[in-house]
Amino acid sequence: MFRRILICGLLLASVAMTSRRPASVNANAIAANLSEVTPAGPEACEAGKIYLAPASLAEPDGRLIEPLRKAAREANPSKDLRLATEAYARGETALGQAYADLAVTGRKAWKKFQTLEREGRLDSRSPAVRRARAVADALSAAVGREDLGWIAVSGEDDGPYRPVNVPSSPDQQFDLMVPVAGRQVHTRYIVAEGLKEPFSVLAARGAKKGRAPASALPDARGASSPRIPTLSPNARVLVYLHGMDSRLEEAADLVRALRSISQKTGENWTLVSMDLPSSGYADKVDPETIAPVTLIGHPRAFPPGFNALGTQRVPVLAFDEEFVVSFINTLNHQIPIRDRIEAVIGGSLGGNLAFRLGRRKDLPWLRHVVSWSPASVWHGLADGNDIFKQIGVATAWRRAGGDPDRLEESPDQRQDFFGQAFTGDIQLGPLHILRPQPEYWWRRDWACFQSSLSEAKLERQETYTRNFRLWHWRLAAEQLIYSHRGAPDEANPPFKLNRIPMLLMAGEEDDFNFTGLFSATRETAEEMVDTPGRAVFFRATGHSIHNERPNALASEIVRFLRRPASN
Repeated sequence: MFRRILICGLLLASVAMTSRRPASVNANAIAANLSEVTPAGPEACEAGKIYLAPASLAEPDGRLIEPLRKAAREANPSKDLRLATEAYARGETALGQAYADLAVTGRKAWKKFQTLEREGRLDSRSPAVRRARAVADALSAAVGREDLGWIAVSGEDDGPYRPVNVPSSPDQQFDLMVPVAGRQVHTRYIVAEGLKEPFSVLAARGAKKGRAPASALPDARGASSPRIPTLSPNARVLVYLHGMDSRLEEAADLVRALRSISQKTGENWTLVSMDLPSSGYADKVDPETIAPVTLIGHPRAFPPGFNALGTQRVPVLAFDEEFVVSFINTLNHQIPIRDRIEAVIGGSLGGNLAFRLGRRKDLPWLRHVVSWSPASVWHGLADGNDIFKQIGVATAWRRAGGDPDRLEESPDQRQDFFGQAFTGDIQLGPLHILRPQPEYWWRRDWACFQSSLSEAKLERQETYTRNFRLWHWRLAAEQLIYSHRGAPDEANPPFKLNRIPMLLMAGEEDDFNFTGLFSATRETAEEMVDTPGRAVFFRATGHSIHNERPNALASEIVRFLRRPASN
């Protein structure tokens, strides 16, 4: 959505993307190693399975009806199961299943359910208990999910700990408490080894042999699945950072592509992916507790625009960066990940974070970075005299809490958020100037374009909270303010400090009206005369290269990491 704000801020301004390649370029530098990829054709894609609530149990905006929301707020599995039993007795099967679901889909309710089960206080013969246990197993082990249909969950009242009605990773999911800036952020993650089958495949195979699926979270039945992952000695680890508002499953297509390479070559390409703060099923952090929104600047009445106080203060973006570093350090206490890391990789927000990490000098374990479609590769929108660019920043700032009315949650706030994200567009008569922002995440002729839009909306509805909304707008504003190209208080562009070998990529069709992200990435690459690495530009490809061209992307990443000396 931050890109939509960017577009709105540029409606009356064009972005000129011109550059001149310096006369002297190191032969190993990115600027000396630019290439284009013309895909032979579209790569196959598979639409993820999503489950929609029956109209009788949900409001038009996707929230559960109030009796179910009340049950979710109370997070009382004993009561949920009693209400489920009563509904079953009345013949209201769908309602009964929904109450049973709420006994295990929210994080608070699930913990209490485990206690009841451990103490032997549940009747395993009860249809409500059987439904609840089947749901818990399906969420944690990804086994038998399709048999259950839609599952009730209310993220605003008792946030889920695993994906519920949207696709979930087939690899085993683990939990980690990550210390960042004096607080603990709970997240989940996967370790997907290229030479190992996905956890759900192994669990399904065990289920066919009569063994109960092993939960990724412990339960009273003594599930055999470890809570700490293992890492093979030959693992070549890639740490994946997802895009804004996304989740670890964003890496699924790339995981499959890397597994295919591993099975052909014997290289154990291993992808570690996690939910970033306030995204997916990680803790939702109030951005105001990190730094007040006023710290990054304030709108200007005349001339209209945004005053970033002569600098680029981005504390929430910096928090995300520190989270990544702390995640790796914390996980390293459980498995020896740091010595196995080949690269930190990611696109969009993830590409921005990888780009930023590439100039740090305090990470001896960081050997390579891979960044595609990176946010903030543009010139900062709060810089310069172009008021139209600054209007976008001011809009995000107000929605992030700069307008005090935005700090309180209400159905109107939720409706506004999803309206702006998925239904709002800008037209001049019959001419579409701008379509809804998610429609720019993928090229329009991609086979999974429509299904991915539906999945993206549902996954955000499933995890939406007040803090999620505020974090979204705050991170949007900060990424618009920040620029790898430079800042008013810096003598040189930040990208000139990047010394970690980098693979930088962008898609040709990520250059739609007013943003020019593809052109900005190319211009930056042409000026990276001191950063070792290469740049690759994909023809007939949009913003999400990892979805549209996962096999081509995996091949470029592996090629880059196999021959670092010749990059």
